[in-house]
Amino acid sequence: MQGGEGNSCKTNIETGLGSDFATGQTWANIIDLAGKVWGCSFYESAKELARKYGREEIFESGSVKQYDEELIPIVPVLLNAPRPYKSHPQYGYAQKQWFYKDMENQLLMCVSRFETDKGKFILPQIYAKTLQGNPKWYWKALYKQRPLYGLQNLKQDRKVLLVEGEKTADKAQELLPDYAVLTWSGGSGAVSKTNFSPVYNQELIVWPDNDEPGFKACFELAKVLQDYSAIKFVLPPAVLPDKWDLADELPENMEVRKLLADAVSFQEFSHAAFLRYPALAKKYEVTEMQETEDFDIREWPKFSFEACPGFLGDFVHLATENSEADPAAVCITALVRFCAEVYGFAPQKGPHFYISEKLHPPKLFAVICGNSSKARKGTSK
Repeated sequence: MQGGEGNSCKTNIETGLGSDFATGQTWANIIDLAGKVWGCSFYESAKELARKYGREEIFESGSVKQYDEELIPIVPVLLNAPRPYKSHPQYGYAQKQWFYKDMENQLLMCVSRFETDKGKFILPQIYAKTLQGNPKWYWKALYKQRPLYGLQNLKQDRKVLLVEGEKTADKAQELLPDYAVLTWSGGSGAVSKTNFSPVYNQELIVWPDNDEPGFKACFELAKVLQDYSAIKFVLPPAVLPDKWDLADELPENMEVRKLLADAVSFQEFSHAAFLRYPALAKKYEVTEMQETEDFDIREWPKFSFEACPGFLGDFVHLATENSEADPAAVCITALVRFCAEVYGFAPQKGPHFYISEKLHPPKLFAVICGNSSKARKGTSK
């Protein structure tokens, strides 16, 4: 977080999600980022940002008291922190623990597996504190931006393989030492809560479990990653047992690397998935492109720079000189972002009106439409 100029550190200005690709550090919002830069806690960085930007009244008024008992995760875990709990008051002693680490091998969180007479239980632990308390381990998951498991194996010269489950990731890493094998915590339902920024702009291969939930996870991953990474999917042979994954014994004559080499696009994968599991087609309906021979297709309208004269036009010209972004999208995005920055920097200074005692400035909203993963909508930012 202290390096010079370059492209190794990026933040998404819409979501606040960011990553330092050189160190593996990640952050979920501007307060989290400030805390990493200044080397202080989440609460301390929030207070300092409030001071810098003239919002001390948030703290002076006592309006933060409602968060007093909210957990503040400490990520990465402090070097002098105790080890995560090995036993649980309800489920007993953990048969297995997996330690989530960043690219610098620093501990981020822990996941434990318990075998009981009622079945298997997988529980996460985070190192956290309340505003008034001391840090300790809690049997809870991170609220959002959960780290990937296996980041310490992410090297520049390695391909990335995504599998489901820590046990599967460990076995696959043994089978494929030239890959960085990663997974996420919480199963297919937690894909959207995971921080995938360390693998953005990388070529990814996903190997699903051989069952409907495993294939469903691929659709969830595609939602998150298609606009950011080149992603392919392994189609497990239909002859494999139900629920089979790379942690299980390999069938005779099964060539793992051949299946990886034959990984298919998401479109091909979705067609095969719908044939195996028709219920997925109802949930993830894919509309086929219709034949266009009978339609009178008008030429796509061309953007006129008369729509943005002066400084704005110069900016759009420059921004699209070496970009695939549509000039109209860049123009609209620039206008909306400019107004947002003006009102964010100087709140209550521009035109406004009152409803009761509440001030209402004008707010701009824009919608940019285009084909998923092809229209480069995000590029206009």
